[in-house]
Amino acid sequence: MSQLSLEGHVFWLNAVMMILIVPIYEEIVFRGCLFSVFRYWFGNNIYAAGIVVSLIFSVCHLQYLDWRSFVTLFLVSCVFVAGRVKSGGILLPVFLHILMNMAVIGMPFVVAYLDTH
Repeated sequence: MSQLSLEGHVFWLNAVMMILIVPIYEEIVFRGCLFSVFRYWFGNNIYAAGIVVSLIFSVCHLQYLDWRSFVTLFLVSCVFVAGRVKSGGILLPVFLHILMNMAVIGMPFVVAYLDTH
């Protein structure tokens, strides 16, 4: 279902969930818990842990059904992992994830607006 077809409170509820709640939840799970576990299992190897977490993240988003989306999400997850490693916490990956979801969700509205003007 397109974001453009949602109206009123359903649109806003969906937008808040997708832009704020989902990134916080996913970053706690993937870059918080799973990254820490795999980093421990791989003897503090951040590269192996980052690759495994990014693969799992991409597989969990296979609803997009396109191999290019899988690769893109893998690379995006690697950026989130880099933010996690660089900052030492999950606040930076959460912020980056929020920005990404905001751009992905907002782009159809920008395109629709530009098409009508």
